[in-house]
Amino acid sequence: MLGVEAGDLGSHSARKGAATFVACGTTVSPPIVSICLRAGWSLGKVKQKYLFYEKAGDQYLGRVACGLDVNKAQFAVTPPHFIGDKDLHSKVDSFLQSILLCPSQLPAKVKLIFRFCFAAICFHHLFCQDHYHPESSIMSSPVFTSVPSEIVQAAQVSN
Repeated sequence: MLGVEAGDLGSHSARKGAATFVACGTTVSPPIVSICLRAGWSLGKVKQKYLFYEKAGDQYLGRVACGLDVNKAQFAVTPPHFIGDKDLHSKVDSFLQSILLCPSQLPAKVKLIFRFCFAAICFHHLFCQDHYHPESSIMSSPVFTSVPSEIVQAAQVSN
């Protein structure tokens, strides 16, 4: 229906598209070294000897790849995260345990990724309620139907 044939898109399409977007989507693009390394591309022997990975370039690349406008103050905000006391963080962990499949089998780093993704979902909760049909698969999922409002309100960004 969309005019896309099987084989038109591959596993490299997203990587190439993202690399093109961050390299050409702004007048202040991230360092090419950061782009190549994040995409998993070799720099070649000469460049690899003189150009190195640096966290700042990689972090900047991540912000640009998220689609944040480099010319706006919002470019500098933190990703959504939970702000609160130990009790709130325990509630977040308990809720995530209740909705994840086989949480005891997940590595700690994967759980941390889920926590950040969940914070982003909670942060955008009101936007989703305003823009998605209530019976859509997203809005009818347990993340939206049973998450306590206290947890939703604790998801914030910081300047």
